[in-house]
Amino acid sequence: MTGTSAVASLALAQDHSQRVDGSKARPEPPNPIRVTMEQLHAQGGVPRGCKFLMPPGDAAAGRKVFVALECFACHEIKGENFPDQSKTPRGAGPELTGMGAHHPAEYFTESVHESESCHRSRA
Repeated sequence: MTGTSAVASLALAQDHSQRVDGSKARPEPPNPIRVTMEQLHAQGGVPRGCKFLMPPGDAAAGRKVFVALECFACHEIKGENFPDQSKTPRGAGPELTGMGAHHPAEYFTESVHESESCHRSRA
């Protein structure tokens, strides 16, 4: 799964009217951080003060990706209608209704990109 499709599919699980932290708009990104490659490597590969910022969600695009990747085969979202048939065997993934109110968007990104380690460490 690509980062773009993961972010799009996560939008469906979140409350789309506002961010998890209650704010309505994405905060302004900080000024660019300028460092040399040597400085970057000395800092462990990430500039000081650098934080991963989630792009704003797109519920319609997220739903399309959720269906295309057959996420519904393992994950239920109450009140949403998804296809009855799938090529993917039905699984026992967590039910996702209202999860956006309980976890930051970064948690969902990690869950999708590193699902095995993420789920195993929380089991």
